[in-house]
Amino acid sequence: MTGSGGRIHRWISTGLTKKPAGIIFALAKIRWLSGERKNRFGLYIEKGWCKVTTTKSDQKSKERKRNKRKKAKLVILNGCFEGLEIQLSKKITTLGRSIECDICLDDSLVSNEHAEIVSSDDGFILNDLNSRNGSTINGNEVHNHKLKNGDIIGIGNFRIRFQRG
Repeated sequence: MTGSGGRIHRWISTGLTKKPAGIIFALAKIRWLSGERKNRFGLYIEKGWCKVTTTKSDQKSKERKRNKRKKAKLVILNGCFEGLEIQLSKKITTLGRSIECDICLDDSLVSNEHAEIVSSDDGFILNDLNSRNGSTINGNEVHNHKLKNGDIIGIGNFRIRFQRG
């Protein structure tokens, strides 16, 4: 086989029959295209290359504890998606009108890349990305703001509640 696809397929199929490796590769590629970078087989996909990795159980338990501590979600409070809950599972979650954003808000008052929510050990921070109409927290315009449980984020005509835990 030639091209990077052939190299990937051969690399994964080492020690396996070609059929299971092809299935694993196909599943991994589907997950890559859908935005998910790790699948249940432990394949991490980056820039078209697959890397088979194993994770020690103590690393998994530390990650679970960290995730429990950092769980948060956004709840849409108005519009046709009222009541929709969105888990904040990424280090940086982007909000804006562009379909490239993690949370796409279809409103003419929302900039293409309007704001981001950054997860850190200290909590979650909303950063306005120099948007045209600004962002608000509980009705007050903000540029950078550490989010607290129950804060109401205003972006364009959208009102979104931040919830921890």
